[in-house]
Amino acid sequence: MSNDRLRASAAVVALLLASGCGGGSGNGATTPPLVASPPGFDTSTLPSSVTNFAWGKELLKHAIVVGAVNESMSIGMSVMVTMKDPVGLVKYAQAVSDPRSGSYRHFLTPAQIADRFGASSQNYQAAATYFAQNGLHVDGWLQREGIYVNGPIAGFERAFGTKFGVWQAGAGRFVAPTSAPHTSVPVPIAQVLGMVHVPLQARQDIPNGQFRGYSPQQEQRAFDFAGPIGAGVNGGGVNVAIVGTGPIAPADATALSSLFNVTLAPIAQVNVTDSGVSAGLVLNSPSPLPSPVGYPFSSGFQTPPPVTAPCMGTLPTCNPEDIEAQLDTQTTSSMAPGASILFYLAYNPNDCFLPVGAPPQFNTPCPAGMGIPGEGIQLTDPETQQIIADDQADIVSMSFGFGEPLGVVGFAGTTFGNFTANGVGYQPVEMATMVAEGMALFASSGDDGAYECGTLGVQLIPGNPPCVLYPSGDPNVVSVGGVLAPLNADGSVRTQFTAWGFQNQGGGNGMYTNNIGSGGGVSTVFQAPPWQSALSSVMALGHGMRAQPDISMMGDPASGPTVVANAFAQKEVFAVGGTSLSAPQMAAMWALVLQACNNDTVCRSKGSGPRPFRLGNPAPLLYAIYANSTQYANTIFDVLYGSNPAFNPSGQLQPGAQAGPGYDLVTGIGVPLGGHLVNAVITNEGGTNPNLP
Repeated sequence: MSNDRLRASAAVVALLLASGCGGGSGNGATTPPLVASPPGFDTSTLPSSVTNFAWGKELLKHAIVVGAVNESMSIGMSVMVTMKDPVGLVKYAQAVSDPRSGSYRHFLTPAQIADRFGASSQNYQAAATYFAQNGLHVDGWLQREGIYVNGPIAGFERAFGTKFGVWQAGAGRFVAPTSAPHTSVPVPIAQVLGMVHVPLQARQDIPNGQFRGYSPQQEQRAFDFAGPIGAGVNGGGVNVAIVGTGPIAPADATALSSLFNVTLAPIAQVNVTDSGVSAGLVLNSPSPLPSPVGYPFSSGFQTPPPVTAPCMGTLPTCNPEDIEAQLDTQTTSSMAPGASILFYLAYNPNDCFLPVGAPPQFNTPCPAGMGIPGEGIQLTDPETQQIIADDQADIVSMSFGFGEPLGVVGFAGTTFGNFTANGVGYQPVEMATMVAEGMALFASSGDDGAYECGTLGVQLIPGNPPCVLYPSGDPNVVSVGGVLAPLNADGSVRTQFTAWGFQNQGGGNGMYTNNIGSGGGVSTVFQAPPWQSALSSVMALGHGMRAQPDISMMGDPASGPTVVANAFAQKEVFAVGGTSLSAPQMAAMWALVLQACNNDTVCRSKGSGPRPFRLGNPAPLLYAIYANSTQYANTIFDVLYGSNPAFNPSGQLQPGAQAGPGYDLVTGIGVPLGGHLVNAVITNEGGTNPNLP
């Protein structure tokens, strides 16, 4: 996931960085010293609860106020509106993916989700109107789950009855309230993301400068893509969406295609723009409203600026590639060459984050060049909401994440995540919504082994306990771990797949700082979904809670694919690894499965809507194969060796899980083999076994 050739446009808050998101300032800035909080402000007196939403109270106990913030600085927040039945939506997503359920593959449209589970039109409108009346811009989406609010900090101070200040934690600074926020009147708000305005760090995967990488043809043979592709099952007619972390340039994929003489799937960038938002709002609120009037189509989303060569400045003039986006798009397009790749990317020059080394008195609004505009990784929630509203994606790949504890109440309200202790919140609702529409979701399990809350020498969670990554641990998401895959020149496996860990070449703490191996472990928030709770071997490890990963693909950078970057400037060619590779690789394999379902009359007939070949969450189908000993032996490579311990900031090795027969907390049920997986899934869906080679 992250060696952290940090994009200069990303601010760093070292204390808060998720282990899957890396670190390092990359600009040589001197970090201002910590100073005392202003007189009269004591973080120990922060209230234990607020009326309407969590706001990162526990997080702020680890930080101090270092100055005031210019109230004209513009920021953005994602707001979850009070929905009619969010718990019911999460349950429906499970049912629609369960072959034993009467709702199996009865997928819903965004409008149906809004009417059945989303906020009422009145509540949705009321929440938007409240922010507009406080001088803020609002965007909405057809599914009526959340709104995106943007505008000057002064407007948020009016809306939430508090002042904002500049806070410091570790090496970075960020904007957050200086007292508990509240609304002046009852407002149907369930949760707010971005109240503590900490940037998720732009992610760059683990480049291996000592190894140029495997070709797409080698990958295709090693993971059994070659047979199906040769038989015409190459992902044709399937749309794979990528939640974008940073910008891409068309020249990179073209260069990869030329380098290996390989066909790639077309890659289309889908920008989240105000004019493209499927708004669930109408302008019928009381008049006159303060200027700016707010909605719809007003929050400032714009087409991202052109990609630049590596540079040390900030957006919009410095917008270098982040490698993560290049890996995601090139992997999916080369492994499923018949599919269509939809790369979702949001950019908002008015959603501003503090740069590293921001002075205590931050006086310059973002457009003037001091703040860092939000792009990609900072705006994954608007990107996800747009994917839901468009309803064009059949598969969604997510190569990002944060330590699960950062999303729960106490830390909720930050940019990272927002869900309650029982696993319901804004991000779980988003994941459930995509599955309810029939989409298959794949996410990276992490690169810090069993300790995904590790943060570059600073531990946010006291005691550095084992920790899993979110969203990969969401029950509606397939968590994808990583393996070492030593290949011969023809793509055959030289020895066997082993778990990616520090013991492997390229997995050690010395070569790749703080990147240890395949993330895995047990959730402290989410209960085991039915497809895990039915299996005693999984329950024995998870003790009734969600265990991850579910499956594994290529991850160790010592056996990573070739990625091309900056082909429009000075072309770079190198191998890249991390579980950010594993997720898009698995997404590409599932594209082959969906095409085969679309080609099979029986399989297709079980679905609903304009894209009836969708299968929803793949996890129940994968675990059904695992439960069938014959299918399991023929379909999944059971990884027997390797482990995922991790080094703590003091350099001490902490134990992790061990790979072994059957399910384990390092590689899940193992490595699927493409053609065999297609055969097994179509057979289990009642279709004609395609007998792919």
